[in-house]
Amino acid sequence: MNPLPTNVLKDLGINRIIAVNVLQSPEHSARGHQMELRHYEEMKRVPFLKSPVQYISTRLGRLFSLNLADIIVRTLQATEYVIAEQNAKLADVFIHPNLEGINWYELYRVDDLIKAGEEATYKALPRINALIKNNS
Repeated sequence: MNPLPTNVLKDLGINRIIAVNVLQSPEHSARGHQMELRHYEEMKRVPFLKSPVQYISTRLGRLFSLNLADIIVRTLQATEYVIAEQNAKLADVFIHPNLEGINWYELYRVDDLIKAGEEATYKALPRINALIKNNS
């Protein structure tokens, strides 16, 4: 398991490394889970007659929100995150998008994921430009 293989690039003699860690920190993951629980509690208050579809989907969604598979994936991601943070030290520029509030299974939120990546990259542009200028 090597979620950010900067060490492999260094071993291959790559001189300039820009690394991107798309894993959430355990803290962000926990806060995202708390946000999900709060959202679920708010949705539970919607009466059946006002919105039957929302009422049913909220209750069904709760069945799938925290199960054994979710716990296993979150545990693996926490381990991968620690490894990625260590390997990030080998990168010349390290980019870590803020993905707080986006769960590992929410790939349908592709627009939010892209936006987070763009924002983090724009913040890193001065470091990227400096890396290019210093190594030209």
